[in-house]
Amino acid sequence: YKSAVKRKAWDESTPFAYERALPPELLEKKYLERYDTKPRFITLYRSGMSAIYAAFAVIASLWRNIDTIGLNVLAYYFETKTLVAAYVDNRHYKCKEVISPVELYDLLENDDGANLFFIEMMDVNMRQEKVQVSLMRQALLNRKNKKPLILVLDNSLVFDEFDITKILESLPNNIIIITVRSCIKLEQFGLELSNLGILELYSNNDKISYDEIKRTFSIFRSVTGLSISYSDEKILLS
Repeated sequence: YKSAVKRKAWDESTPFAYERALPPELLEKKYLERYDTKPRFITLYRSGMSAIYAAFAVIASLWRNIDTIGLNVLAYYFETKTLVAAYVDNRHYKCKEVISPVELYDLLENDDGANLFFIEMMDVNMRQEKVQVSLMRQALLNRKNKKPLILVLDNSLVFDEFDITKILESLPNNIIIITVRSCIKLEQFGLELSNLGILELYSNNDKISYDEIKRTFSIFRSVTGLSISYSDEKILLS
């Protein structure tokens, strides 16, 4: 049951050696077909938290020429806070907690030295406060500093209304947007068929080698066992 089955109906299957290293290429292809605004690439993971962990780890690897990466974090979910506090490597990152969306807009516009922002787009607690995409975009357009900046946005709880085009339009090419989310929240009609996390990368810069960046994300996913299983891919393809 757990092995790669050579049934006629499953002739087109994702090839793999170790199951924990499955590259779910067919499911990624099917996801990409849904998008009106295409990301530069997507990678799929075992969970939303796995996608977040991959983002922190791979960014640290790609930016290892920077002594310390300034990381500003607006997070509400207890698991995300635990991940940042316990597992974000302090040798590579200098973390700062952002208290509110208002403070976030100010930091995005008036550079405080941060190279990376991690932003949960909605407060998961009782207030359910949201980060306003229009205000975030305006802050980015007003930003004076032209050094590279990466924003990792967790849009798990706002995915049904989240429009990436409202951020990307006229966005300077020194800014990269990565979205991460848990696909079990709003994308499976409450059926919870299988846990799944997704990471999408967007940028207006055509000079970056996105194939190489995706390869780094894929290698990290394989060696850490953060991919989905073969049977999960088949369920979700259906």
